[in-house]
Amino acid sequence: MDKQERGILLADQEELEKKIAATREKLLNMGTVWKNLSNAIVATPEKVNFHSTPPGIDHLLIASSDIPSFNWNEIPKIEVISKLIFELKVELEKLTDIRRSLCS
Repeated sequence: MDKQERGILLADQEELEKKIAATREKLLNMGTVWKNLSNAIVATPEKVNFHSTPPGIDHLLIASSDIPSFNWNEIPKIEVISKLIFELKVELEKLTDIRRSLCS
């Protein structure tokens, strides 16, 4: 492998590592929302509160600092999480391939 090819692979590796870190960060944030919602439902489902609910979903909004409240629009969709997980797996495979190329 010549110097130029190696340079391109190193640049690709760096770009991919940044993309992987960003995808992991998104998944971490989404997982945290789901974890907090799940914990609230398991602990005291009758106290869970949603705001910004779509029309047709009746929900009593109670403003209190000790009641878990979640913005309906910020709860990640499973489809989005699933897509990001798939993308992460693809990115990690590409990174492995690049690292193999750099080592050979």
